[in-house]
Amino acid sequence: MKKWTNKKRHLREFQIRDLALVNMYAYTRLDGQHRGLVQHDEGHFPILKKVVTQAYKVELPSKIKYHLVFHLSLLKPYPIEKKWIQVGASLIRHMWA
Repeated sequence: MKKWTNKKRHLREFQIRDLALVNMYAYTRLDGQHRGLVQHDEGHFPILKKVVTQAYKVELPSKIKYHLVFHLSLLKPYPIEKKWIQVGASLIRHMWA
């Protein structure tokens, strides 16, 4: 059973000052909006430090009034750069970088 479970598991690790997207859907208030219209991932926040093996402290802006430590499942790496490649005479964006 473990081998089937681990097929879809993605182990992530962040380094200090890496940028991450934070899933704040559980902490947002809907205020009459449909839940499909609410943005799930917020900003690109730098990682401050690793608290334990699966929790990281994130630097949030002062307007977000919430604790700074998030579980690894609520963090996604922020895609920093999009590379451009040349195909024929034109440049296209390489989306898998």
